[in-house]
Amino acid sequence: MTVPAGTKVARLATYAPDVPAGTDLNVYVYHDGALAGRSLGLTAEEAFTATTADRYEVYVVQYATAEGVSEQDVGLNAFVVAPASAGNLTVTPASVAVTPGRQLELTDAWSGLGRAPGT
Repeated sequence: MTVPAGTKVARLATYAPDVPAGTDLNVYVYHDGALAGRSLGLTAEEAFTATTADRYEVYVVQYATAEGVSEQDVGLNAFVVAPASAGNLTVTPASVAVTPGRQLELTDAWSGLGRAPGT
């Protein structure tokens, strides 16, 4: 995976709802041939966050499959936060006075979000 120059943060993740219950996945990420990080939980909920723009090798290991499942495809989700606002998120109201102990209600809306090509 290539994290583009100027990226503020990138996140790679697998999610339990994407695979049968009982699946255990592990994620290993290498940068310049060295282990940059890993996620070794006991479920399919795994994630790695990169803060350096560069090229990474990513491996998703099926540590355990669900009972009765001998093989399955596993997707890896990639999210990249660009260096500047895309102008596609609004929050209403745009500003509000804050008082300790007072609960606030804000409404958000966005458009144009989707999977990046190749993910």
